[in-house]
Amino acid sequence: MSSTPASQAAPTMGDARRELVFLLVAALAVRLCWTLWLHPPADYVYSDMAGYVFRAERLLREPLGRWPDAALYPYGTHYLLAAMGWLFGSVKHGGTAVVFALLGAGVPPLCFSLTGRLAGGPSWPLGQDARTASRPFTVARIAGWLAVAYYPLISLTGYYLSETPYALLLTAAALLTLRLADLGLVRDAWLLGAVVALGITFRHQLLVALALVILFALWRRRSLPKLRLGLLWPVIIPVALVLTVSAIRTHHHSGRASLVSQNAALNRVFGRCHNKFIWGRGAAFGPPSFDLLDQWAKRYPWQPLRLLPAKQLELRVKVPLTDGEVLNALADDCVAQTGQLRQIRYALTHVALLWVDPGWPDSSQARWRSASEAWQRVHLFLLLIPAWVALFAGLGKRRAREGLVALYLWSLILVVMLFFGSGRLRSPYDGIIIALAMSQWGRFFAHFRDWRKAKVATAGGAGQLAEDRQE
Repeated sequence: MSSTPASQAAPTMGDARRELVFLLVAALAVRLCWTLWLHPPADYVYSDMAGYVFRAERLLREPLGRWPDAALYPYGTHYLLAAMGWLFGSVKHGGTAVVFALLGAGVPPLCFSLTGRLAGGPSWPLGQDARTASRPFTVARIAGWLAVAYYPLISLTGYYLSETPYALLLTAAALLTLRLADLGLVRDAWLLGAVVALGITFRHQLLVALALVILFALWRRRSLPKLRLGLLWPVIIPVALVLTVSAIRTHHHSGRASLVSQNAALNRVFGRCHNKFIWGRGAAFGPPSFDLLDQWAKRYPWQPLRLLPAKQLELRVKVPLTDGEVLNALADDCVAQTGQLRQIRYALTHVALLWVDPGWPDSSQARWRSASEAWQRVHLFLLLIPAWVALFAGLGKRRAREGLVALYLWSLILVVMLFFGSGRLRSPYDGIIIALAMSQWGRFFAHFRDWRKAKVATAGGAGQLAEDRQE
């Protein structure tokens, strides 16, 4: 009886659990150093971060107050900050920084599990034999440790923004979606529903991903036999409950009906008019990535990525920026003036910005800009091409499981086509991108190794045949 060498031993569930613990401890240590020493979020309370802190402190002072601007943005982040303020006595307490580090530390273990399941199939981490089981485990470990050291995700924990909690919930939703397709457990369906319901309070674009997943599951139901229709209800019910509460909340603040927030019309103006800034009654806003486009056009007039405003570069309206009727009419007028070809160019520019924009707030600070730009190049070199291969390959029947995960990234692409793109919007999806890219790299190297073995075997057979003929 031959024994399997330790280096080739099939990984067990215990190995996977130990790896999860190591990844969590390492990720938490890195992020605690970041939020408590190198980049305390309380030292960076300006612009969007100041807005979240202001709304959180106002919520603590007047929990039942009515403010129209409170309905403009998703409320999950400032509710989270308000909870930290109630617990620690101050929103900007060091305990809040620890909570953000904990939330950020959850992404690498999830990334490890998601990559392993993508690469190893429904039986991961247990394989058919040592050889087939060890490949996805190695790929998953690489993905997990890359996520531990991945600067864009680390950086976001140092700001009071929605990206850190959303990245955790988004990556968990992708993993639970894949588990549901593999195992068909009602428990996973309820967990997925709860995670998505909580996630839409931070960024309601997660609703687009859920809709795409449901449509894809219906389309590829033969390739996903365990993803039964009956499992949709445990997913939909928590989401419907949260949307109902959210709609009541937005009506309370603004007097108008909407699901989670009322900033869709504002974002649509930027997407359809390509203006750098908009001034409204009592407020003003402009996407940092559009300001970057304007700077690039002045510095590099030959390059194609630029703002092509339908009207003025800066627009003014005589109503609050919460007035969706006026803003949608403005966006419609821009579409009528530019035509569909210009609008298609806008949409493609927005998608490009997901990868060419280094991401605000780091891009606006000399101290952190170089690190952000360096990791942007790492992302472009290591992750971009294999992730896009997985995006399209997952649409086929044979790789429908991978397609379920890729739909989360497809949802982002569709949303930014309609509105606008930036590196900051992409960053919460980087855990999913790492998983898709690393599983694709693992698939590529496995095919390459099999091809080399087949070539060697063919060459050896040809040599043996030549010897036989000589004899």
